[in-house]
Formats: sequence, C-alpha cells, structure tokens
Amino acid sequence: MPRRVYIETYGCQMNEDDSDRILRLLGDLNYVETKEADQADLVLVNTCSVREKPEHKVYSALGRYKRLKERRGAIIGVAGCVAQQEGEKLLDRIPYLDLVIGTQAIHLLPQILRELRSRKGVCETGADPEGKYLTAPRFRKPQARVKSYVTIMQGCDHFCSFCIVPMSGGGKRRGQAGMSLKR
Repeated sequence: MPRRVYIETYGCQMNEDDSDRILRLLGDLNYVETKEADQADLVLVNTCSVREKPEHKVYSALGRYKRLKERRGAIIGVAGCVAQQEGEKLLDRIPYLDLVIGTQAIHLLPQILRELRSRKGVCETGADPEGKYLTAPRFRKPQARVKSYVTIMQGCDHFCSFCIVPMSGGGKRRGQAGMSLKR
C-alpha cells in the first residue's frame, strides 16, 4: 500500500520546483501525494526565509502537525531555505521534528528516510559541490504537467545589500546543460 506525503510550500518559484522534485523522488519510494495533512505518513514544510512572516508560518505549521506525530506517527520534516539557514537549531527547538533537509540535500531524502528508522532527528544542510541536486536522474520532469520549472542556477555568490539568497540558499551552483523534452 502506498504511503502518503503532504507538502506545504512557502515562498518562491524555486520552492515550488523543489516541492515538485521531492514528490517525484518520493514517488520512486512508493509515496503518493495527498492534499490532506491528516492523511499523510510524511509531512514536509518547504520553507522560505526571505521575509519574517514565512518563518513564523513554518513554526505555526509545525505546531499544527505535532498532533499528527502523536496520533499517527507521521514523519515531520522541514525543507528549503529556513531548513538550510537554521539546521540543527530547528531540531533543538522542535523536539518532535524528524528531519531537516537543506536546499542542496533534497537528493538525499531517500537516504535520510532510511536513517530515521534507526535514529531520531536527522539534519542535512551540507553543500553539494558536485551538483547532484540538479543532475540526479530521478528528478525527471513530470509527464502530466502543463507548466514546470527548469533550474539554470541555484544560489548566488554576490552579496547585494538588498538580497538574502547568498545567506539562505548558499553559493552558486550550476546545472548540467542539455535535456530532452520528449513526451
């Protein structure tokens, strides 16, 4: 029987794309998406840290999902920029949180889910200098979509006074050129 995943996404188009990538990756692990958090075996909050309000939404959402952990034993996780920025602090602040996965570690989600069987509170926010995040073969484009995003670059090495990307998303990483859009 398939397991169910619910993803709550805050923020930019990159976060929407990351949520789509997570869904495709989890599909290979026999997860199907649910639009109802109460039905989920895995709940992920994919986060934005550009504004203060989205960070507060993350903590509020995690508070709502605590009962799913208690009632159903659901796995609760945080992904995205807040996860990248806060890392282990999230696990310290929210004791029922199972996993924290940064912007460059999404491809490690299957491994992290396996690790959760034998230990509590897994945090992965390390850098991905080889760009596996962008080139993992399981990150194929969805078949039945009208719209999808193509990642050209993730992160940035410039530190403009008005921009948070280098602080929250990390340094620049480029994707591999060349793709096929055959149906």
